[in-house]
Amino acid sequence: MLDRLEQPHMNRVRGLISACLLLPTMPLMTADRIEPSCEESIIAVGGPCLLGNATSRGGELPALSREILGFRLGRHSFEDAQRFFGPAQRWHTGDAAASEDKVCYVTQDREERTTLVLSANSEMSGGTVDGMTVIAGATGFAERCLSMGSRRPVEVRTSSGIHLGMSQAQMKVVLGPPTEVRGDYAFYTYCSHKHLHQTDSAYEQCRVGDRAGSSRCSGLTARFEGHRLKWVEFAYGSDYLC
Repeated sequence: MLDRLEQPHMNRVRGLISACLLLPTMPLMTADRIEPSCEESIIAVGGPCLLGNATSRGGELPALSREILGFRLGRHSFEDAQRFFGPAQRWHTGDAAASEDKVCYVTQDREERTTLVLSANSEMSGGTVDGMTVIAGATGFAERCLSMGSRRPVEVRTSSGIHLGMSQAQMKVVLGPPTEVRGDYAFYTYCSHKHLHQTDSAYEQCRVGDRAGSSRCSGLTARFEGHRLKWVEFAYGSDYLC
C-alpha cells in the first residue's frame, strides 16, 4: 500500500528518494511539472536528478533491481568497481544535496552506446556507492569514462532485467506499478520509517514537537522517450536519517 508521508520536508540523501528526505527549503513539485535541470544534469554530468516525490511504498528497492553485472548499490564501493569494471578515475560534481563523487564506464557497438555512472553522495554515502545511472546515447562527460572492453551495451542491465530500451509495461512486470508517474518519468520510491524514543541517541536531533522519527529510502527514477527507457537512476540509502 502507498503511504502519503506525514513529514515531507526532511533532509534529503538524494533527489530520487526525496519522498522521504526533502531539503527543508525545497517544496514538492506538482505532478505535471518536470524541471529541465534534471535531464540536463543526467546528460551533462551523470546526475543526480533532484526531483521531489511525495509518495512511497514500504520496504526497499529489491536487491536484484539495484545490481548490475554483479555490482550492487549499498554493498560495493568505488574500490570494488575498479575490480569489477576497471581502474576508472574518480571525479566530483555539484555541491550540497547534489555533491557527488563518481566513476563512469562506457560500452558501445554499431547500434548503441551505454554509459554506466556509479556515484556516492559526498555527505551521506557511508563508504559505499549509493547511486547508479545508466544512460543511452551521447553524454557530456564521455572523456571521463573508461571503456568496459568486450562488454556490449545489451549486457548493462540489472539482475532483475531492467535495461535501456524497455517499455513502461515491461518495467511494471519487474517492479509492479510505479509510486508516481509524471509525463515521461516513472518513480519507484521505497521508504522504511521508525519512531524514535527518548532513549535513542538521535531523538533530540530528529525531534519535531513531541515526536521523533527517521527514514531509510531507496528507489529509481526512469526517463522514457518514445515509450522506451532512455536513462534510469538508482539510489539506495544505507542509513536511517531524520
